[in-house]
Amino acid sequence: MGSGRGHRRRGVILALEPPRRLSYTWEAFSPSPTTLTFDVAADEGGTRLRFTQTGIGDGADWDAYYTALDSGWDKHLQNLTAWLETGSCAPPGPTGPLTPSVAT
Repeated sequence: MGSGRGHRRRGVILALEPPRRLSYTWEAFSPSPTTLTFDVAADEGGTRLRFTQTGIGDGADWDAYYTALDSGWDKHLQNLTAWLETGSCAPPGPTGPLTPSVAT
């Protein structure tokens, strides 16, 4: 998975259950891979997204990683909400309509 700005992220899809679940390993910036899981369910006329990250360890390296994540995921999820609701969010997040893409 590419992220732009010269960074590369790697991962392995663990579960792909459209339209309910996506889970994959995430090997970016952390001392060792973690697992990201996105579960989607209908909820009172809308949609609820449950995001879970597991595999965060102990120690100074992990403490620094967790501190960065603590604010980072909040911002990414705010951007995702804005994008899904309006089709746009603050840079560097995505803009425009949701369209599938295929990596080449």
